[in-house]
Amino acid sequence: MADIFAGWLYNSLLEELAELAQYREQGGKIIIVSVPLSKKRFHQRGYNQSEEIARRLAELEPKIFRLETGNLIKTRETPSQVSCGSRAKRLENLKGAFRVKNNRIFRGRTVLLIDDVTTTGATLAEASHAFGRARPRRIIKIAVAG
Repeated sequence: MADIFAGWLYNSLLEELAELAQYREQGGKIIIVSVPLSKKRFHQRGYNQSEEIARRLAELEPKIFRLETGNLIKTRETPSQVSCGSRAKRLENLKGAFRVKNNRIFRGRTVLLIDDVTTTGATLAEASHAFGRARPRRIIKIAVAG
């Protein structure tokens, strides 16, 4: 399924991404980052579906994309977003739950942040907030399903 979703994303974003690639930083690539799972959830599931989609997308155009894994981390276990109800409660649930380990990699770069599904956008919002000190040029937030 990751191949199908990555192909769909690539075809949907091709024009915009090609334009970004033309104007990207000297010799740099668009950095693809997936929203991480907590360690507990990863071990339960055995994989991160967002990372699988991100990996396949990066493989479709290696001249434009670079996959960065393990740098955006989920710092604590949180209750499922589904159980939180409102957007405000979902944001509060995730507040401070993500951290970037190495800010230097993202400084002045374009980051494509991928999540598998979104309802209120709280996860993508909080995950992108973690890039604050890294000072990327731009963060493009994408969810496969909404």
